[in-house]
Amino acid sequence: MPPKRDPPSTEESIAAMSENNSKLTASTNLNNDKILTNQAASSLQLENLEKQLENLGKKLATQNEQNTNLIATLTQTLQRTTKMPPPTASPPNRDLQIRPPKLNLPAFDGINPLDWLFQADQYFSFYNITPPQRLAMVAFYLSGDALSWHKYLYNNNLLTTWEAFTRALETRFGLNCVVGLPPEALLNCFILGLRQDIQQELFILRPHTITQAIGLAKLIEDKSNDQVSTPSSSTLLEAPSQSSETLPIKRLSPTDMQKRHVEGLCYNCPEKYHPGHKCNPSKFLLLQSEHEHKLATIDPPWGISTIEYYDNVGP
Repeated sequence: MPPKRDPPSTEESIAAMSENNSKLTASTNLNNDKILTNQAASSLQLENLEKQLENLGKKLATQNEQNTNLIATLTQTLQRTTKMPPPTASPPNRDLQIRPPKLNLPAFDGINPLDWLFQADQYFSFYNITPPQRLAMVAFYLSGDALSWHKYLYNNNLLTTWEAFTRALETRFGLNCVVGLPPEALLNCFILGLRQDIQQELFILRPHTITQAIGLAKLIEDKSNDQVSTPSSSTLLEAPSQSSETLPIKRLSPTDMQKRHVEGLCYNCPEKYHPGHKCNPSKFLLLQSEHEHKLATIDPPWGISTIEYYDNVGP
């Protein structure tokens, strides 16, 4: 067993108690400082909360005031509305505005021109489009051969008015309305309706389709108009004066020519012929052969005109 310790003396007990009291006092003071610090922080937070509550109260008061004014305004408006007389009934269909449906104009490709022109007139009239505007917009409603034809008119400044355009379209594509005729018959009908000079040119060029014939006919007509408007150079030159004097002509037959050759005479004068011979005075002789020129004719393949030429036939 461990040895028994002696009980502490009175002085030691008092010293221990004093030390414990000092520690307790220091701990108490520290706790008091913490409590004071926490109380100060709590007081500051309470002050901030009081300020926030005060601001919130002011905002609520302002909002209540605005709501009160709004209620008063709505009440006055409602009272005025109830006091106003009922509106008079307007005549039916006078102020009623119906939204028009969206319409589309189909593109014209050269088929059924009269039907398309009717639809185009109805379409442009419905939207109140003036004739000059129609002429500017019509290219967006064409396709195929019709668009190519319109491009030709536009590039050559041939688009004048809407009325002229509709007539030209009927003339250009009206033949497509004929049913039962082969393309060759339509081509012949078109060519036979042209001027004689244009027909002759087309017979030479021999177009295969009516579209080619129309384009070539237009080019030939433009060329003819340019030639008429431009004076030819032959009209600008004065006609040469014709001399009233006629030259003496002596005709030699083959018999006379043979006789002169045997006698050694010159063919142009009665003198002897030798190298370096010159006739004095100079004479013009016409040598005539016993064979005559026969006039032959050839029928051209186009059936337009007749080509004549001189064919020298030998003995």
